[in-house]
Amino acid sequence: YDLQIYRSDVSLDGQQLSVKMLRIGRSQLYFQSLDGQLSARWDKHNQRWQLLSSDNNAAIRKAIRIADKQAAPELLELPIPLLLDANTQGASS
Repeated sequence: YDLQIYRSDVSLDGQQLSVKMLRIGRSQLYFQSLDGQLSARWDKHNQRWQLLSSDNNAAIRKAIRIADKQAAPELLELPIPLLLDANTQGASS
């Protein structure tokens, strides 16, 4: 897998935030505020940042530490979007 981190500024609800960006491969992009209290995931479909529950802050922080080579690689449990096939949407079991 390919992990990359970098600092950036993002606009969220009209406010500029300095954040640590976390890119995983080509498919997932996350950020965490520098104080570690706010995390978000890029929603590619809606082209906007989706705030994550504070329950995810520790997992995002761990992934950032791994990408920055401050922690040993391990399995990451990060929130990812649910991908639904257009044929299964609205279908009942």
